[in-house]
Amino acid sequence: SLIKGSTATAEFSAYVSSDITVNDTTDTLLTFQTELFDTDGVYNTSNGRFTAPSDGKYFLGTNVWTYDASSKITSQNISFYINGAEKLRQQFISDNLLFQKFDSQISTILNLSQNDYVQVYMYVNTTDNTSLAVESSSGVYQNTFYGFRLPT
Repeated sequence: SLIKGSTATAEFSAYVSSDITVNDTTDTLLTFQTELFDTDGVYNTSNGRFTAPSDGKYFLGTNVWTYDASSKITSQNISFYINGAEKLRQQFISDNLLFQKFDSQISTILNLSQNDYVQVYMYVNTTDNTSLAVESSSGVYQNTFYGFRLPT
């Protein structure tokens, strides 16, 4: 007998190729400016949107590494927004420690309808109320947004 398997579609991976400034206590859209690949043209590097090409279940993930030169990070959130509204959040809060660098990751499976779009937002809090950077890195993909449609 012949066993057929479905393959994933709508595969994309993008990374930060130019530093992004994240202001203190402000929800900031992260736009991953450069694609590693985008098999079906589902990710837009100008507005940071992954747009579902069809109804289905999608695996999406992001990894965001932040840097604060003055070592004052006390909390950090990354969130998936669907169609402009926050739907999923990963949150880090420190009680007494201050951080100079912090890495956040979030991944999930979402049931999306055709033309639903997903974006990554970040919120940080520092003790000195200053901005911090989501940095690019030559040859290292340390800040990424990626995903694919699960086979049916």
